[in-house]
Amino acid sequence: MADTAAAAEQNRRFRRRAVWGIFVFALVLGCSLRMIDVLAWPALSAPLGPSNPDVWLRLAQLRQWLAGGDFFDHAIRNTNAPLGGV
Repeated sequence: MADTAAAAEQNRRFRRRAVWGIFVFALVLGCSLRMIDVLAWPALSAPLGPSNPDVWLRLAQLRQWLAGGDFFDHAIRNTNAPLGGV
C-alpha cells in the first residue's frame, strides 16, 4: 500500500510540474515573440495611427474645441485641406 501511495504522489507531482512547465514555456514563448516584434519597430508592417481621415478630422475638431472654440461650430480651421494633413 505504501508503494502505491508513494507512486501516486510522485505521479501527481510529475503532472503538476509538467503543467507548470508547459504554462511557463507558453508564457516565455509569447513574451519572446512580442519582444521580437517590438524590437523590429522601424520595420513595422502596418503604419502607426488611424488611416481613416474621419478620425483626424474629429481630432482637429476636438483640439479646436479644447482651445476655446464653440461646441457647435463645424468649421474646421488649421487642417491644411489641400495637402491632406492635420
